[in-house]
Parts: sequence; C-alpha cells; structure tokens
Amino acid sequence: MIHIYFGKDNRKNHIQLRKAIERGLKPIIPYTTLPFQEGDVDNMDYHFVTPETFKELIDSGKLVTYHTYEAIVDGEKKTLLYGAPKVDPDNGDYACILDLIGIEEFIVTYGKEKLMLFYVNMTPDRNALSAQQDTSELARIERSLFEEPDIFGLPALQYFQNKYQISPQVIKY
Repeated sequence: MIHIYFGKDNRKNHIQLRKAIERGLKPIIPYTTLPFQEGDVDNMDYHFVTPETFKELIDSGKLVTYHTYEAIVDGEKKTLLYGAPKVDPDNGDYACILDLIGIEEFIVTYGKEKLMLFYVNMTPDRNALSAQQDTSELARIERSLFEEPDIFGLPALQYFQNKYQISPQVIKY
C-alpha cells in the first residue's frame, strides 16, 4: 500500500510523512535537481542529482512521475526537475508527498486499490496566529486560504472521487 499525502501546506504534509515513517512505512524519496539547502538531508528529504542523472532516470523508466518547474536559485531563475521513483507496493508499505498530477500518475501506474490518499487540510488557529504574528500576516494567510483558488481543496477531492471513485481521507490541522 502506498500512502500519499497532499495539501496546500507542505510543512504539514512533511509532518504527516514523518509520522508515517515512524509507524514503519518506507519513504518514497523524490529526485530533484534543486540545489542542496541548509537543513536538507540527502537521501532522506530528496535524492539530489544533476540534470544529467535525472535524464538517465527518465530514460531508464525509473520514475513514476516527473516534471519541471521554475524557481529562483541564488538570484537566478532556473528550470528544475522533480520526480518520484517507482516502488513495488507488494513489497511493503510506502509513504510520499505528491502534487495532483503525481497522484494521478500513481493511480494510473499502480491502480487505486494500492493507494491511500490523505488530504492534509490546514485550518489556521486564529488565536495561535494572533499571538505569534502581526495582523497583516494573519490577513495574508487568511486571504491565501479563503480568497485564492485552492487546487488542493474541495475541487481536488471531488475530482478524485468523481474520476476514480477514491475518497481521500482528510487530516485536519
């Protein structure tokens, strides 16, 4: 079985992933060309690889899903690569964090019966935020949660329910 965590707050997703690993699930460690950053643990958070190595992974069929994205690295806009490796879900239980495209590719590759989806729903605690941050930060967080379109929220849950008859479990914060 593969446990997949997804949601708008990547920190909360990582908390859930670490809890799953503590329960004995094996992590699916993604590959990235993102430069190593302070606090990252190679072969735990990511497998940090060169673009050439990433291309070899694609060519050899070792990735279930991969994509490019733009980011500012050392003041320069760079195109980076990110991908999740194939695993054998019949050889143990796994856990990972994916975006919606990755989830769909896992469904197509492994079948929905081998997956458990967990939507990590971040609900701000107004009292805790007010105590720790100024009002403008609270307003920014609320705007991002309630005014901007949320591709991870209700539309995503409905999409997976309608297309694949999968009902992700919701983990509330």
